[in-house]
Amino acid sequence: MKCLIFIFPLIFSIKTNAQTIVSIKKPVVNPVLSVYDAPNLEANVYLINKDYIVFQGDEGIRNVTSADTKSFSVHKVYDEMARNKDGVFVEGNFVKTDTLGFKYIGTTGNGHLWKTKTKIYKNLTELTDFTASEFIPLKDSKGNYSSYQYYQYKDQVYYYDKLVKDIDVNTIVFLDWELCYDKNGFYDRGEKVFFEGTPVTYLTPYLQKAKNHVLNRENILPGSDADSFIKLHGDYAKDKNRAYHGSSIVRGADAASFVSVNEHFAKDKNHVYSDSNAVPDADPNTFVLLDKFYFRDKNHVYYQDQILPIDIADAGKLKIWNTDYVYTFITDGKKVFLAETLLDKPKFDAPSFGVIADQALCYDKNGIYISSYDAKTNEVLYKKIPFNYSGVVDRKDIIEIPGYIFYKDQAYSDHNYASVFNHVTQEHIDILKNKNKDLIKINGSIQFRTNYDFLLGKVGNNVYWNDKKTSADAETFENIKDTYYKDKNNVYFYSYNTGLTTLKGIDPGSVRVFNAFLADKDYIYTKTHRIIKSKNIELLAAYEGSWPMCAVGNPVSSTYYVFKNAEGYWLALISDKSVEINEIPVSDPNLKQLLEIR
Repeated sequence: MKCLIFIFPLIFSIKTNAQTIVSIKKPVVNPVLSVYDAPNLEANVYLINKDYIVFQGDEGIRNVTSADTKSFSVHKVYDEMARNKDGVFVEGNFVKTDTLGFKYIGTTGNGHLWKTKTKIYKNLTELTDFTASEFIPLKDSKGNYSSYQYYQYKDQVYYYDKLVKDIDVNTIVFLDWELCYDKNGFYDRGEKVFFEGTPVTYLTPYLQKAKNHVLNRENILPGSDADSFIKLHGDYAKDKNRAYHGSSIVRGADAASFVSVNEHFAKDKNHVYSDSNAVPDADPNTFVLLDKFYFRDKNHVYYQDQILPIDIADAGKLKIWNTDYVYTFITDGKKVFLAETLLDKPKFDAPSFGVIADQALCYDKNGIYISSYDAKTNEVLYKKIPFNYSGVVDRKDIIEIPGYIFYKDQAYSDHNYASVFNHVTQEHIDILKNKNKDLIKINGSIQFRTNYDFLLGKVGNNVYWNDKKTSADAETFENIKDTYYKDKNNVYFYSYNTGLTTLKGIDPGSVRVFNAFLADKDYIYTKTHRIIKSKNIELLAAYEGSWPMCAVGNPVSSTYYVFKNAEGYWLALISDKSVEINEIPVSDPNLKQLLEIR
């Protein structure tokens, strides 16, 4: 459940090996707790009980449905949808059907489209006019799928509960929102667009044509001439009178001499443009494109519309590196820049500077550097990886794979709190490339850790966190759910910052998952707190308590849960710091209204 993401408090704790031991705390009985009148239910969540489910939807919807919950599972992406061995649930409502080939297709109008191998449904209703195998998400002529309601049935487009005969399924191209176009016209939410009785046609993702006008949706761009319109690089375009970038006119541009250089730059006889803005002082006659974001003229080197502090005499020495990120690096042989920012922490040796594997990972003759972001100064900083550098660093001695950087026979891992490993072999590298393993140092020796989670794994007959052995029993150690683990002796909560925390007071032999909580033969639990007894436990409702995003100045998030067990009805207020409970009599009017008890 989305509201149960707690910060883990370390209370009553003692350190033992790589572990913390925490004694489970009793809840605080608060007789003031009472059920709200018309509480704000957590939306789009299933509460799973022994033989029924509760679905809480938008606007206070609460559906209770009998179900085989042992086979029940919620869709991984669309949490309004679920299924079990008997059928499919849509916002808590049950459709009995063979679930073979079950697939969620998407939304349309006010409903969900889904299908099995032989049938297709909108919400709870079978669409008998369609053959399931021929109803599919629509791929446009450029190979893109729509995220806005468009589907294909045979050779037609299905949109918002109807077949749209006007749109040509073979030439359709999707734009942002619910716009699209084809060889015949331009469409807004499935409807062909007209301007003064004339069909609108596509020019660019931002501009359309009607009669001899260039339109920004329904607005005529003044002075435009659609008959002479030319699409240029990226979002640039022009006609005989105007130049355009995106949906706007490029003010002051000379249309006759206007040309796009790439998707980011254009020029005319008077100016250089970065997107739609003229770059002050840039000379279009000596413009030279250096890279997608860099250019130079007779006087300066520019990043977009900013002049870089580079002597134009050094322009012949410029080197540029693109990365997998938006930014690029540039050096003039004296200084190094990330985009337009001078990198001087540390000061790189510019003549030997290089970038590794299209990442923002750098090196020079003195070392290899990894980046970090300083939130206080809003700066990207680089630190030298603490390898034992012998001689001048050479690119051929550097290998990078996910999580590791290798230099000669050394390895650096951000999987292991920035550890450096010595005497690394090619065999180590090959295994790390192909296995779910990490390196770990045990008594100075490099070994492999088979991973359970980040920094947590098994080495031989022991469970390790980072490079520290825990007391967990490796033979019986297993994941319960998410960050909960157990072995034959204990139940654990795991954090990569603090390792395994032993939850003393939970029975490992009977522990199980109950919705977002743990339960054993005696009680249900949330992290370090006990809640109520688990005999005949049911979760009936969850609703908003205090959430920081809504309650300004309140740093503690909390949620109310309505439970029922063998002893009666209970209200629990659970935050990341405490658990408060109170027994609620069945005669309570707000409880009866919420649960529809008569």
